[in-house]
Amino acid sequence: QQAQTRIIQEANAERTRFFSAASHDLRQPLHALGFYVSLLNTAETDESRHEIVARISDCGSNLDRQFNAIMGIAETDSAIEHASVVPTALQKTIDRVVMTVKPEAGVQRLDLRVVKTNLTVLADSDLLERVLINLVTNAIRYTRTGGVLVGVRRRADTAMICVVDTGIGIAPEAQQRIFDDFYQVENSERSREKGFGLGLAIVRRLCTGMEWPLLVASTPGRGSIFSVTVPITTATPLAALPETQASEPMALRGMNILFVDDDSLVRDAMIRMLEKWGVARIVMCGNGSQALQALEGEVEGANWHALIDHRLAFGETGLVLAERIRAAHGDKVRITLVTGETDQSVLDEAQRRGINILRKPLKPIRLRALLSVSAQNDAAQENAATRPI
Repeated sequence: QQAQTRIIQEANAERTRFFSAASHDLRQPLHALGFYVSLLNTAETDESRHEIVARISDCGSNLDRQFNAIMGIAETDSAIEHASVVPTALQKTIDRVVMTVKPEAGVQRLDLRVVKTNLTVLADSDLLERVLINLVTNAIRYTRTGGVLVGVRRRADTAMICVVDTGIGIAPEAQQRIFDDFYQVENSERSREKGFGLGLAIVRRLCTGMEWPLLVASTPGRGSIFSVTVPITTATPLAALPETQASEPMALRGMNILFVDDDSLVRDAMIRMLEKWGVARIVMCGNGSQALQALEGEVEGANWHALIDHRLAFGETGLVLAERIRAAHGDKVRITLVTGETDQSVLDEAQRRGINILRKPLKPIRLRALLSVSAQNDAAQENAATRPI
């Protein structure tokens, strides 16, 4: 009984420390944002207004990065619970990691090298990729000269994936603290440009939950070696889904957008952006009844795409509204759920129903890419329908 009480107390203490630190870090850009908005109202020249708008944009980007980092911590338990452990070609996972971090290494003029492997591991590829991206990004961040090496050592029936850098190294007394929430080596000034100290905390949580041994060895001034060990298998890796090539942004003039969100500010921002992209027709609704009414008599012969927030006012949900739209119009309206939901059952249900998902905070480039693909599909279907038999 005493041991259980102690575990609960330690968990509560860790949760309190985490949210206390997170609250402080989130309030900082909000604090600055309030000042800049006030200054914008009294700016006397175009130059000063442009400068303040740029700073407001910086605050928004800062908040976005922090929110994503904090949600990354919050979502690890759900990700582990729903992990799909399957035979995975390790080199393909490493290649995706390198493709993601290579631009950052290039900016810092670091040599990023990979020792190829043909091992197949038994792991959730997405979670392993997430672990490795954090480890390699961390290595790049704390390496001034030299480079970073990613390699694999086979140990009996396991693969030890090593990330080796020639960076600043870590003092012995800090080598366990680096996995704590918000702890950062060489960032006593708490510069947001150097990250938020959550990357290695996410790594620790994922590796603990997946039972992947995680080790660090480091010499101050000479560099560090981080390693994560995963089981190998002789089974054939599952075939990867084909990756869609990013297309050039295209005009969306043939598309009609129904956007449903109960937040008037979000609706205002969205309509401004969609108008800038040249969308043919935009209908904004605050609830499901307005959305269904807006679609009456409008769907036939038109290309409609509904973007629906999942959590609407008065307990209404995007999933329920999607079903109501499908009941009325079948598959004539493409539906995308826009959500910050961490409940995996909601995401699974959307996937089961064939509903696209865009995660909040939503990046405009991702929305435009989805709409562009949808517009291309609509155009292809129209061409097929008019092609002579």
